[in-house]
Amino acid sequence: MIFTPQNISYSEVSQVLQKDGVIVYPTETVYGIGCVFDSEIGKKKIYEIKNRNEKLPLSILVNSVEMLEEIGVKISDLGFFLIKNCWVAPLTLIFEFGKTTLGARIPQNEFCLKILSEIKKPIFSTSANISQSGKSDPISIKEIDSEITQNVDCLIDFGALETPIPSTVADVSKNELKILREGAYSSEKLRSLYTDFLNQKL
Repeated sequence: MIFTPQNISYSEVSQVLQKDGVIVYPTETVYGIGCVFDSEIGKKKIYEIKNRNEKLPLSILVNSVEMLEEIGVKISDLGFFLIKNCWVAPLTLIFEFGKTTLGARIPQNEFCLKILSEIKKPIFSTSANISQSGKSDPISIKEIDSEITQNVDCLIDFGALETPIPSTVADVSKNELKILREGAYSSEKLRSLYTDFLNQKL
């Protein structure tokens, strides 16, 4: 099943996801592969399709802070501060989640926001490439390995993306800023905001 901007049906994509399906879809940074957050079957498929180590966590996309809190994510004071001052942005923040952590961001992408609104659940999200293949993150469907495109349940082809840079990743679970990956959001801006956060607590 392939959808383009001309024939996209969000209800059909939603049905695929609700039935433990895995989709390839555009974000504002790169093409991703994902499934509904509460689908263990879909999550397992992603790890198998990508040949990804299951010890490596997946992050999620949400459309609101409320969606994060509904699944039990604990947001630190720093987390709330950065959400207020940074989101919506290509920035993945890692929060406390039970006995572990979970990365999340609100995408700046029409497809992602519409499908999140349709299914009313977070979506697991990771770049649509084979782990440790050495290939760069794809910015178009044609750049995605056939091992992925032939094994997912649905392809969302919205053409080539303009910003082939993955999101910046920062851990705020301990109420401190730890930048884990440089990316599309300015790390310098993050550090400046962290300084502002610390100063307001004095």
